[in-house]
Amino acid sequence: MTTELAIFLVLFILTAWGFFKILYHRYRLVRLGGAEGRFDSLAKRLGDTLFYVFSQKGLIKARPITGSMHLMVFWAEVVFLLGTTNHMVEGFVEGFYIFGSSRLGFYYATILDLFAALVLVASVYFFVRRYLFHPTALTLPSGQSAIVLVFLITLMFSFLLYEGSRSLIEPSLAKGAWLGVLTGGWLQQLNLREGGLPLLLLVFWWVHTLLVFSFVVYVPYSKQLHIFAGPINYFFRNRRPLGEIPLLNLEDAETYGVEKITDFSWKHLLDLFACIECGRCQDQCPAYQSQKPLTPKGVIVNLKEHLLKGGSRLLKGRKGQEALAPTLLVDKVVTPDELWTCTACGACINICPMRIEQLPKIISLRQNQVLMESKFPAQLTIFFKNLESNYNPWGIGFATRAEWAEGLDVPLIADSPDAQLLYWVGCAGAFDERNKRVARTMVEILKRAGVRFTILGKEERCCGDAARRTGNEYLYQTLAMENIEILKKYNIKEIITTCPHCYNTLKNEYPQLGGDFQVYHHSQFLFKLVEEGVLRPEKRVEQLVTYHDPCYLGRFNKSFAEPRGMLTAIPGVRLKEMERRKDMSFCCGAGGGQMWMEETLGTRVYLLRTEEALRTDAQMIATACPYCLTMLTDGVKDKGVEEKVKVKDIAEFLAEAL
Repeated sequence: MTTELAIFLVLFILTAWGFFKILYHRYRLVRLGGAEGRFDSLAKRLGDTLFYVFSQKGLIKARPITGSMHLMVFWAEVVFLLGTTNHMVEGFVEGFYIFGSSRLGFYYATILDLFAALVLVASVYFFVRRYLFHPTALTLPSGQSAIVLVFLITLMFSFLLYEGSRSLIEPSLAKGAWLGVLTGGWLQQLNLREGGLPLLLLVFWWVHTLLVFSFVVYVPYSKQLHIFAGPINYFFRNRRPLGEIPLLNLEDAETYGVEKITDFSWKHLLDLFACIECGRCQDQCPAYQSQKPLTPKGVIVNLKEHLLKGGSRLLKGRKGQEALAPTLLVDKVVTPDELWTCTACGACINICPMRIEQLPKIISLRQNQVLMESKFPAQLTIFFKNLESNYNPWGIGFATRAEWAEGLDVPLIADSPDAQLLYWVGCAGAFDERNKRVARTMVEILKRAGVRFTILGKEERCCGDAARRTGNEYLYQTLAMENIEILKKYNIKEIITTCPHCYNTLKNEYPQLGGDFQVYHHSQFLFKLVEEGVLRPEKRVEQLVTYHDPCYLGRFNKSFAEPRGMLTAIPGVRLKEMERRKDMSFCCGAGGGQMWMEETLGTRVYLLRTEEALRTDAQMIATACPYCLTMLTDGVKDKGVEEKVKVKDIAEFLAEAL
């Protein structure tokens, strides 16, 4: 064995040892998390993951240019994988080239040089974007990004210099390597003496080899671990509806929610290593965009740093070698202001290219604070008490729940036990003055369409959505079980509701407790009646309208076409979309319990959305959610344009045109 081969072999072994040692350490950290079943539909998961990874679809979605640059780098990694393998084999077999002088080698060399050039272009773009334009999404420390950029550039240049020197010595192997031949032409101008080119080839080979080894060892120590963790994380992504919160076991558990890092499941810890810190979640977060302390990216990065900092101690504690004193996450890692300014809109999960689940982590931390520590914003004390005593957030006597329908001759289910369709009015429709008008409008439309329906009246309770998303899982489950019992008692099969929060809860979360019902949002139900010709909007409504997608109808339940279809079916309505729409819609600011808490930090979220709506110059703002209706109405008033711009529910638009 030659000295050169011995050195290469030692470095190869050390590189492999360094890489797998830290990779195994990260694996053990992930395994500190609790159990969670993510092994359903393995073939489907694999197929989706392969397509998602190779298309880089998630990265291109929000930032087409940046995502395309990343796509080029990704495919360069794929293409260079074979070239790097060839380079490593050369360490054992001198002059090895996997394709020899075949035609296939010509094409591969051409493609290889093309991607080398693309990586250099992408690297320049990343450098300019990050260090000259300073986007807010990348405000966290970027030292690792600088290191990665240095690696990318030096790897490409060392490869091209090696390829160029090789083209001068073995021209037959350089066919197709157009960039390598160009580099070789520059090297030829050095007029090296005899023996100079082989030495240069050897130097560039070693430089490239050492850079490859260094990068391989660096990857698991850095955020570049997402190269491996990202695809695995996507494979184990949540395949349940985006708007579904996992059921908390209230009977057997000793603690509720998440108090310390090891209370998270293994999947939630894997999330931390899959994060690429791109800031897309931060760009979409209504809390962050309204100058509040919360940034979903910051929560993930801080949790990761906390896990890494205490990782060795946690692993020792698991083995019983050292007492495992829990470090509480709230206050130490996640501040209360971060925790309680989340609107639970799901924009962070929706946009994340790695499908990291930021929202469930925040909900789990809230659950622990509410159920174990009794620490939550003071306004929620009244909110919880109102739900407990009168089953609605306002605390209005539950016996008056059906008073909104006086004079409309709406049948109660107690008087029509054979009815199949239930109109779930919701708390807003029953008690909020503005939304009572929407409920009355719905009754008029349903009657006009000849639809037989009933309401629960005083037997209806809050669906529990806001209680659950503010961490009070016990109160949510209590309300949900009472509602499910009542619905089953009357053998209800189909439910229609005007509230997306009720819709999402009844449709996606009640089945966790045995409540399986066919649930329609009123936009879906009414659009179906219009499509079938049962309802004919014939009166012209000459208005320029913009539509605001409620988070829990659009992003969480992918219902985009029905409300738009109903609006455009009205003669005279011209629909003009806002910049952020459909699954990229911007939250009104009322979700996640914010409707019942005072917004004291930063700018009010609803003002940002109202300003975006006003930029369309629309005369009407349409929505399909009582929360959104309330918030946008307040926004229009705060902007002083309530005389010029009106906010209406889509049912009101339809009623006006009938």
